[in-house]
Amino acid sequence: MHCFGRTSAERCRRCRKNDDAKTDSTKKDSAKTEDKKTKEQSTGDSDELTVEEQTERLEEITEKFALLGIPVIIDRSADEKTELAQYEWIKVYGVLFGCEEKMDKMFEKAVDEAGVQENQ
Repeated sequence: MHCFGRTSAERCRRCRKNDDAKTDSTKKDSAKTEDKKTKEQSTGDSDELTVEEQTERLEEITEKFALLGIPVIIDRSADEKTELAQYEWIKVYGVLFGCEEKMDKMFEKAVDEAGVQENQ
């Protein structure tokens, strides 16, 4: 660091050697990233998983949490077909967080609003 601010020609041998080591490290990291991308492309793997693969991973994770004694609840509200069915999940969270009455009122309001929209 004692050569900070000097041009590379003015820096001492030790500082230039440290610079070279940092550059080599950066090149290696970049090469590893490129290798990983190439491997994914060549094997056809991507971030997209099939439903079966997602389910398998979810089961593995759930088993690990169970071994540790950590309770798990899977929110599948996004899988619901209707908006009202999605809203019904707030009742589940009401029970979990001890505000069942408040969530029931929110759900009833959503049901009323959905009924008004259907009639229009």
